[in-house]
Amino acid sequence: MSVFKESIIKEYKENLPTFEKISNIIKEQLEKIANELQIECSAITSRIKSLDSLSNKIELKGNKYKTVFDITDIVGARTVAFHQSEVDKIASLVLQRFEIDWENSIDKRKLYQVNQFGYVSLHYIVKIPKSMYYDEKNPLINKISSEIQIRTNLQHTWASIFHESGYKSNIEIP
Repeated sequence: MSVFKESIIKEYKENLPTFEKISNIIKEQLEKIANELQIECSAITSRIKSLDSLSNKIELKGNKYKTVFDITDIVGARTVAFHQSEVDKIASLVLQRFEIDWENSIDKRKLYQVNQFGYVSLHYIVKIPKSMYYDEKNPLINKISSEIQIRTNLQHTWASIFHESGYKSNIEIP
């Protein structure tokens, strides 16, 4: 067990209202982006990582995390579009509007060859810029990292199956 687990869980509980605010801001921005682009998405969701999920993550990652703010997906949001071209358009505006942590962001679509199939999605680790939202009483809103995932319906279906089954292998198409 992480020596920091108890402290991280305490910070998590203390900052739940801030996480909730961040979750709402990100979801509103993703909805605005879809509306501006006139893209109908099958889902735009946001969530705060559950205490159980957080606890499991801390257990799995050992001493990687010293504080709750080291965890980049306490707040997560997802946009599910119908077509890959729509994913790219949404991603373009996400890149313009949010502060992107390139070191921790990943385009999982680039992990596979043409003859492979597996989990693909864009994962951006972001912060809310002050130009989007600022509250001088709660400056943490602009300092906490969150994850935005953007994918197609097909990618989302695969991800759901992949997550539920715990399937870790790539499927290669002959």
